[in-house]
Amino acid sequence: MTVLVFGSVVADLVFALPELPVPGHTVLGPGYQALPGGKGANQACVAALDGAAVAFAGAVGADPLAEVALAGMRAAKVDLGRLAVVAAPTACAAVCVNPAGHNQIAVGSGANLLARAAQVEDAALTPATIL
Repeated sequence: MTVLVFGSVVADLVFALPELPVPGHTVLGPGYQALPGGKGANQACVAALDGAAVAFAGAVGADPLAEVALAGMRAAKVDLGRLAVVAAPTACAAVCVNPAGHNQIAVGSGANLLARAAQVEDAALTPATIL
């Protein structure tokens, strides 16, 4: 059985801040982390780490953020054979988090908007495939 995930892949820039910004204001924090993210990529990683054979279909740009965005799936041994590298920037999210864990997120969807169903060949969709 194979799990096939067709979804988003994002480079998350996570800012731990003392408070969330309000319109028109800047909040300074001590730094940030660049982490892999995206709903589809996160699902693919969890399934692979739980022992499933996982393939991922989506899109990234030909840029340095693609390496950040794909790091989790590569570490989890997700099959990236259906990943498209497109002429748009890799999706990026600015994730602001306060000490209580509340967040505000802004996403530039970029390459995710260019992922296409044609990246998944019909032969990959068998009764033993979970999509």
